[in-house]
Amino acid sequence: MKVLFVCIGNTCRSPMAEAILKHLIQKQDLQDWHVDSAGLRDWNVGVEPQARGQQLLKQHGLKTKHLGRMITSQDFYDFDYVFAMDDSNLMELQHMSAGLSPSPNCKIELLGSYIGRKEDEMLQTNP
Repeated sequence: MKVLFVCIGNTCRSPMAEAILKHLIQKQDLQDWHVDSAGLRDWNVGVEPQARGQQLLKQHGLKTKHLGRMITSQDFYDFDYVFAMDDSNLMELQHMSAGLSPSPNCKIELLGSYIGRKEDEMLQTNP
């Protein structure tokens, strides 16, 4: 299973989601999983996640070594799931993948849809 989390800049929400899923995979001793995160903009390529996100992870016994990167067209072919952090990210990812040929087989979904609470989709407005 290959999972990619995507937000606008790849320094807060998506690297945190990546770190959490990696922790859960390790805890369950699952094999053949690959988890990564990426951004839709190049502002933070090569940059560590924001300190506040790293501190929150640390409070829960987690950490990340992720460095920011941009999503690529190849990611739509390499990953089984591409999870957007908000509706705006979802629309952009869907638009990006629609222009690819051949059509990628990955599922592009809103991460918040797995939680079932509308307010979880609004993370971008409440940093």
